Amino acid sequence: MTLSHAILATLLSGPVSGYKLAKRFNRTIGYFWQATHQQIYRELAALEEHDYVQPVASSSSSTEKQYMLTREGQDFLTQWVAQPAEPGALREDLLVKVRAGILVSPDVLLVELHRRRAFHAEKLAVYQAVQERDFPEPQHLTYEQRLLYLPLLRGIMFETDNIAWCDAALNFLQEEAPLPS
Repeated sequence: MTLSHAILATLLSGPVSGYKLAKRFNRTIGYFWQATHQQIYRELAALEEHDYVQPVASSSSSTEKQYMLTREGQDFLTQWVAQPAEPGALREDLLVKVRAGILVSPDVLLVELHRRRAFHAEKLAVYQAVQERDFPEPQHLTYEQRLLYLPLLRGIMFETDNIAWCDAALNFLQEEAPLPS
């Protein structure tokens, strides 16, 4: 996936200024695809050059330029959605640190694992709050609402699994084992 696809998907919710697009992006897609405001603005300009988005008149007295998805942009996004998705590669620096952990005191890794567990627990709490606020009864969602809910559900499951792995690693490393000499 490229940032352009993520921005076009964000614009499916309707026209918005670049600033509000970045905020909308962070509230929705930002849970699983990160981009700075600068990257979003730069990509938005490229999308406009390709006629995938176009400026529209603002309904308010604001001078902010608003963007909407064009037919060409929707077709581009549709073609991309129809293509098979490749699984993402796991690239996790913590796993490399654990692999090289023989070089440091066990306490160094235990501290990092506790820190990482707390990080994932905080993210999980945020996702669960969004779920409770926006999707309190997932079984009653429309098809379109389910498409909004599923990435959140993936985030919840991802953070739950990360916490479980941290717990397993902490328990496993704290078992009686010979200390490095």
